[in-house]
Amino acid sequence: MTENDKLYLRFHGRIIDSLGIQMYQSPVAAIAELIANAWDADATVADVHLPDTLAGEPKITVHDDGHGMTFGQCQNRYLNIGRDRRLDEGTDRSPDSRPVLGRKGIGKFAGFGIADHLKIDTTSKETGERTVFSLDLNDLRGTGYIDTEAKEIPALRRDAGDRVPPNGHGTTVTLTNLKIRRRPNTDQFLQSMARRFLINQSADNFEVRINGEVLAHEHAPADIEFDFPSVYRGEEQPDGLRIEDDVGIEEIDGGEIRWRFRFSKDPIGTEEFRGVSVFCGIKVAQTPFFFDLAGGVDGQHGQRYLTGQVQADYLDRLDADVITTERQRINWEHEDAQPLLDWGQNRVKSLLSIWKARRAEEKHRWIDDRMTPFSSRLERLKTTERRTVTGAIKKIATIESISEDQLEEMANSLLTAWEQGRLRELINDVADVESMDESVLLGLLAETQVLNALHIAEAVRAKTDIVSGLRKRIEDHDLENAVRDYMAENPWLLSPEWETFTKETSVKNLAKKAAKELGLTVVTLSGGNALI
Repeated sequence: MTENDKLYLRFHGRIIDSLGIQMYQSPVAAIAELIANAWDADATVADVHLPDTLAGEPKITVHDDGHGMTFGQCQNRYLNIGRDRRLDEGTDRSPDSRPVLGRKGIGKFAGFGIADHLKIDTTSKETGERTVFSLDLNDLRGTGYIDTEAKEIPALRRDAGDRVPPNGHGTTVTLTNLKIRRRPNTDQFLQSMARRFLINQSADNFEVRINGEVLAHEHAPADIEFDFPSVYRGEEQPDGLRIEDDVGIEEIDGGEIRWRFRFSKDPIGTEEFRGVSVFCGIKVAQTPFFFDLAGGVDGQHGQRYLTGQVQADYLDRLDADVITTERQRINWEHEDAQPLLDWGQNRVKSLLSIWKARRAEEKHRWIDDRMTPFSSRLERLKTTERRTVTGAIKKIATIESISEDQLEEMANSLLTAWEQGRLRELINDVADVESMDESVLLGLLAETQVLNALHIAEAVRAKTDIVSGLRKRIEDHDLENAVRDYMAENPWLLSPEWETFTKETSVKNLAKKAAKELGLTVVTLSGGNALI
């Protein structure tokens, strides 16, 4: 074989786009990688400063007090693209025994997703030497190919080592020529970043600060209704589950996982916070999802209320690399990840079903507590009727999407409809249905005769006219008796439960009315009326 028969692998300069820009286009994603680097450097603090404005020459800085780097380490480690630290050093632990997050050797380019220029200022804890250099995206990407010749990165500063660094050790990364269109909101940034790290469970000696504010241990809705696994009942708890400090611990395919799922009282408004995140070490490996569950799950509506986290460190210790480069998704097709996916699907389905039953119980208790205002009305019904109406209200209560206010309004309307002899067939059907959800209720409503709808529409229109009539009488300053009589004919103007009653009248008028109904003639005499 001659030299002309050989093939060569070359890398285009724009490969940097795929390693940085394409994967880290949001400030949260890009800065999360720099925080992860601080963790791997055994830092106790990672300080992030976001700009107050994008006017002028804004910058983002990330400073840590970790081990820093010597000049040689900058060359052989930081600037060695694709270096696998674990293979190179023969360990997946940092010098201070932290589980290392870095694996692919390209997280250093994350900053290029939001900036064109990076400046690295690092001081080694080991030697005290300080090295400063910068990376420019446009210079690195170029148009040529990266071959055996190294790309020169000039050092802006190199200070000889002093075993005791005068200004401390660590690394500062400064991002300039920012490409973001909106200034990051500190509160939102804190919440989003909290979803990417499990600092409280794995990092007692590691703190992240965003513009001086400490990153929360975790983000969870303020209105938690059910907190699993701590609220499991005896028969619900899965076999092999241990619970420590409200966290569930289980074994999966030889690996240990720790998990906690929470359901809020109201739907979680921000979609980013719905679902279950999977973490390896302190950093997210899978952004919130529902373990790829398909439709038709019992209590599926509960996904809008669910937030949770699973810590599965064993995934990061596998020989196979099942976590995507930007640590946003796990390769669930890989056979080593399949057991965790199966576990997650089973656990989420089970908890959604339990949540649905618990919500129904809560609403039943709520109804029982709030039946008092309706008790007198229910007591006027026959026993079988009372049982039907109560059963219908409780069936509607099992629909997860109905709030307490909506349920109270529906209960009142349903009682009124029954009392007025309307929609009784529909109410019977609601009470008899085996399992109630939105689709079943809509189906029953669709089967209701059109005449019922027309009757309701007619009643609404008639009552609207009556209300308008009362308003006109008041505006015209009608006599008090006229307004009183008008309201007597329509007592629901005062309260929807009131029925029409006979207005006040004199004995003389009652006699005239009775005489007319009996066919008697009323003769007017000088002393009064006489019946003939």
